[in-house]
Amino acid sequence: MIKNKTDETPPNIDSKKGVPLYAQGSFDKQLNYNLWSTSRTRYIAARRLRSKDARSSKAIAFLSAYMIIFTLSDYLFLSHLKGYNGSYILFLNVTFSLLILIFSQLESSASYGVRAVKFHECGLEISRLYKMLRRLKSRYEGHEKDDAFYKQVEAIDDEYDQVLKNYENHELMDFELFKSNYPNYEDHKLNWIGVFNIQKKHYLKDVAIYHLVTYVPLAAFVYIVIKIISGAEA
Repeated sequence: MIKNKTDETPPNIDSKKGVPLYAQGSFDKQLNYNLWSTSRTRYIAARRLRSKDARSSKAIAFLSAYMIIFTLSDYLFLSHLKGYNGSYILFLNVTFSLLILIFSQLESSASYGVRAVKFHECGLEISRLYKMLRRLKSRYEGHEKDDAFYKQVEAIDDEYDQVLKNYENHELMDFELFKSNYPNYEDHKLNWIGVFNIQKKHYLKDVAIYHLVTYVPLAAFVYIVIKIISGAEA
């Protein structure tokens, strides 16, 4: 007889704190949640990395464009102003050159685009197993789960383990984003503050640096130009 994994569950598990609800029922219920949550989380990881790859390319493009604009401004406009000091623009261009070099090296080594594809492939494989389990459970709906049922569940579980071994694990942030997408699920129970905190953490971790690199240099350039013009008019 195929052993049901719920046979290993201690009695009165409902009274034990910290045990998620999906793990308190039959093993197929736990596997159902694992397949569902992992496939969705891998899709989220793929989308997050694709966004980082796009933001990284955009940041490097903007920095390169800023260098050209600043150099042209220095040559065509600023250098003709009275009392102009070219050290400001030189400082900005050197700074942007270093930023482009650092970003290019770090972002290239992170391989966001390639990893995003792998996460998406992993999500597809796990989603296939999830559908297999759902179809199996549907066939047994209203019927007693026999040895054949648990044998097929264990086969799906074994294949799930093999899929996980073949791919990089997602980050905790990806799972938190998954939970924020389903805040009312019984094991998540997130209020709007919890969802907001997850989104805020995601912004600070994955988005803020690109916004800073993309928009702060332009603000700094505008400030310097205004300062130079004000000094020339004084």
